[in-house]
Amino acid sequence: DFLRSEGYDLWLGSHFFTQIDANASLPTFSLDHTQESPFPVAIVSKKEAADAPGSACCSPMRENNVQWLRLVDDNDMSVGNIDTVYRVETAGGSRPATCKGQEKTFEVPYTAQYWMYSNKA
Repeated sequence: DFLRSEGYDLWLGSHFFTQIDANASLPTFSLDHTQESPFPVAIVSKKEAADAPGSACCSPMRENNVQWLRLVDDNDMSVGNIDTVYRVETAGGSRPATCKGQEKTFEVPYTAQYWMYSNKA
C-alpha cells in the first residue's frame, strides 16, 4: 500500500528489444500508457555498465543482481524526447552459472528502476 500511495502502481509502458538486423537488437522502452501523443519510444544502446553496489537490495532468491546500465540513443531512432535511460536499483536477474537442471526454457526474475531523461531542448 505504501508504494501505491507514492504513485508506484502506474504502468507506463513496456520494455522489449527491437531487431535491427539479423544479428543485433536494441533495448526499447515504449511508454504507450502515457497521455502524450505520440507516446515516447526510446530505442537505445548500452554505453556504460557497472556492477550493482554491494549495498544494493538482494532478490528474495538471493541471486546476484544484474548490472546497472546507462543506455543512450545515439542513432536518433527514439520518438518523444527520451534519449537516455538508466537501469538502477537492480535485484536479481543474473543468469545461473550453468543450465544444468533447468527446464528447456526458463526465466530469471529481477526488479529494477528505469530512469528516463532527455538531453534535447
